[in-house]
Amino acid sequence: MHFDPVPFPSSTLNRVRSALSSKGAQRLIIWLAAIALFVGITFSHFWYALLGTSPDTVSRTIINGGAVGFAALIYLLLSPLFEQREVDPLRTLWRALLLAAGLLLATLVARILLGEWQMDSSTALPDDLQTAIGAALVAVLETLFAVIILHSLRPLVLFRRSRTTRRFWVAMLVLMGLSALTTAPVPANAGQHALTTIVLLLTIFLMVYCAFRLSWIVRLTFRHKFITILFTTGLATLIGIVLFMRFAGFGSAEGTLVGERIPAIYLYSRSLGALITSVLVFGFLYGATAVLSLVFHLPTTQAYAQQSGEIRAFKALAELSNNVLDRDQLVTTISGAPVRAGIADYAWLAIIDSRSGSLAPKVAAAAGISREQAARIVNIETLVSDTASTGEPLVLGTALADHRIQARPGDQIGSLVALPMIAGGESHGALFAAKKITDGFEADDVGALEGFANQAALALSHASLFRDALEKERMARELALAREVQQRLLPQSLPQIKGADIAVVEHPAHEIAGDYYDVVDLRNGCYGILVA
Repeated sequence: MHFDPVPFPSSTLNRVRSALSSKGAQRLIIWLAAIALFVGITFSHFWYALLGTSPDTVSRTIINGGAVGFAALIYLLLSPLFEQREVDPLRTLWRALLLAAGLLLATLVARILLGEWQMDSSTALPDDLQTAIGAALVAVLETLFAVIILHSLRPLVLFRRSRTTRRFWVAMLVLMGLSALTTAPVPANAGQHALTTIVLLLTIFLMVYCAFRLSWIVRLTFRHKFITILFTTGLATLIGIVLFMRFAGFGSAEGTLVGERIPAIYLYSRSLGALITSVLVFGFLYGATAVLSLVFHLPTTQAYAQQSGEIRAFKALAELSNNVLDRDQLVTTISGAPVRAGIADYAWLAIIDSRSGSLAPKVAAAAGISREQAARIVNIETLVSDTASTGEPLVLGTALADHRIQARPGDQIGSLVALPMIAGGESHGALFAAKKITDGFEADDVGALEGFANQAALALSHASLFRDALEKERMARELALAREVQQRLLPQSLPQIKGADIAVVEHPAHEIAGDYYDVVDLRNGCYGILVA
């Protein structure tokens, strides 16, 4: 007899493929693979402890390789939990600190509840069921700890990342895994292998490179830097405690030699223990480097904040220069720029408005001070004239000592800078900036204020030109309307006179004229021609 195979329905096959290609199915597969690896490794420990034999080189390699694979799968599974579009160092470090503290506490509780852990000197494996359970529990906790450290530090290392930085990060993770795998055939209580040392040195080089990726520190404020110092110090301290516990005997198993201590994670897997140790060392190194860098950056915080303020103020002025319809908003933004940039405590703008019928400068806007007070404490007209004649900023380190300053002691004017605003050869007034302290303006402060004044003069010049253009356009429209009205006042047609031809041409010298004409029927065959 011959049986034809029944074809598998293509629709069912497509549904299976689509189900397996979904993210949920992929994550489920990874979860199942991680659980299978963990259960398989734990069961192998029970089996060898029950038989009282040591695994051969192949078996030991498979067990340790599976443990490293388990850690890699946990890293992949937790990746979505740490995805963030914008890096927030404070929130990132605070979350890492809390999770690290929780896992450390869990490790301590597990150590206390499970009691002493013993290693079989002949197999270098757990001596009893209690030790095997403890080693497996420690393996899970420390793997979570290491994965959280990596995911927490990853966005900080890759902040404003370049392709090179990303490659170095991936290379560091790969070398960590390779370094751990080189210990796979070696028993837990054996010494370091030469190949492991070579790979470990390469890994340390990449760790140092990634540990100095601290560009996120620069943009922090003084307060945030101080808080971040506390967070990074706490994180480095927690990681240091875990490293101390691993190699100082607390939470470790009895070794084969007198006085020797072996971390409990090494009973579960030597390779997993080496991998986690590498991660902890990198976490401690990054935390310590961040603390030192934050401390050294504290004195430069104010200068960076001022520079950032200057950039924001310049940007606001540049954007406003393209929108000159609102003159009040323009002068308000100009006067407030030095204060927003952190260069001055007070600032005001004195402009010359020829349309007002007076060439005397008037205070148009002020920041940190009232317009009336600004007009009172300095001789506006004299200072605007003096700066316009020289074209250079006037810096008064001790403002009260100058005769042009009419401030009182209670006005708190220690130093003052007056900057001319000249554009297209025309003076538009002056920008004034003042500080409460004497000699408060450095050379770079005056340079930044000159940039504000130049930008302000250009913006005011554009505003004046735009206003004149609008005025001309308005007058042109009014003249065109007047011309249309005048044309309608003139005769639209002339009478037909037998025996005579009448033609008229009217060309105003300008848009409109004062001339008028008409042809009037006087009856009885008589016509009157009127020209006025």
